[in-house]
Amino acid sequence: PFTLEDVSPWCHLDCPDNVWLDSYEDEEIAEGLAELGLAELPLVRVEQCAMPEGKRVGDVRNWLDRCAVVDKLVVLCGVSPSDGCSLTEGMRSRRSRTDRMVNVLLEDEHILSPRLSDGGISLALGGAQRLNALNPGPPSRFDDPADDGLDHPGMPRVWLLDDAIPFVGRGRNVMQGYVLGADSHLTPGQPCLVVDGNGGLIAHGTAVTTAREMAHLKKGIAVRVRDGALRDD
Repeated sequence: PFTLEDVSPWCHLDCPDNVWLDSYEDEEIAEGLAELGLAELPLVRVEQCAMPEGKRVGDVRNWLDRCAVVDKLVVLCGVSPSDGCSLTEGMRSRRSRTDRMVNVLLEDEHILSPRLSDGGISLALGGAQRLNALNPGPPSRFDDPADDGLDHPGMPRVWLLDDAIPFVGRGRNVMQGYVLGADSHLTPGQPCLVVDGNGGLIAHGTAVTTAREMAHLKKGIAVRVRDGALRDD
């Protein structure tokens, strides 16, 4: 999908330079598709042209930006498409000098940023609070049965031991051995929420290990915290 074109490593090409220089005839492309069992796919050539101008172009860019954010939340974070659409309603983006989307703002509040290094998502505190509000129930313990039947179980959450809440809530990392539970779809390198036993947001960050590893490890970092939600308390 075009909206995931910058997600690494799935959508990045590692190939010699001549791949971009070679020009293939339609018959050659059709033959290659047939070898892959994709003969039924339509073949459409797209030629590069000058960028058009006008308000409609801006509207299309804004729509593509929003679709990219929603699709990444769905694929990388387990957020349902409907929740992703409601979260991004009215969003606007700030772009870099190279025309890449840098920050996503909602009501002038920074909620998330696309990661330029791998195309992933980095949450801001405002985005973490909004995503946590979509799943207000208590978190899962390690011994709870995993609900693997859900296509979109929501942003992964990590249940923090009460003794560690004051420290993590102010921005310290979550250490192994201080985790009481974690959602089974937690993915290392992707965003997650750190919550208490009632589902209240303590912090947000990037998971370092899987839920199964958190259940057994006693040393090391479990979640690399980006921001604590209790800094002002």
